[in-house]
Amino acid sequence: MKKLLFILCFISAINAQFDPPNIEYKGFSKINCLGLIISGIEDEMLFTEIEKLFLSIGDETLSKQVTLGSFTECPLYPLSVQFFIKQNKDGTFSGTIGVAVEATSESTTIEVKYQSVDEENWYYQVGFMPIIEDKKILSNSDNTYMLSQTKILMQRVLDQFALFWIEYP
Repeated sequence: MKKLLFILCFISAINAQFDPPNIEYKGFSKINCLGLIISGIEDEMLFTEIEKLFLSIGDETLSKQVTLGSFTECPLYPLSVQFFIKQNKDGTFSGTIGVAVEATSESTTIEVKYQSVDEENWYYQVGFMPIIEDKKILSNSDNTYMLSQTKILMQRVLDQFALFWIEYP
């Protein structure tokens, strides 16, 4: 019985990866400030480089109506860069990098429609959850490679955010 339950759960998980998301968002054009949060690294130079990337990519990609700053300046909508990495014996790093635009429970500007639950009504965003997210798996990487992959992920997420900003006013 346990094997059958495991197989059913495994098949459901695989199937869920290929299903289109059934959640819609609106109110992106009301977001006027993105704050940067970086977690999971201790290298001050890498931290500073990611901050510079955030400001340069954000300035190029986003409308001038969106202010970029630190999380303390823009707490409702952070751009979160999270490193879940470990250092290998040879000095390289392995793990994942995740970049996401998130919304906090204090927000009343992003509305969500859960089509599987209710196809007519929009609800205000509840909780602290990713709106747009992208991840990368690292294996035996140095700081230069981690920085280049973080740049790619930030560009992807901010490009998607810019498109949603126009699509879902």
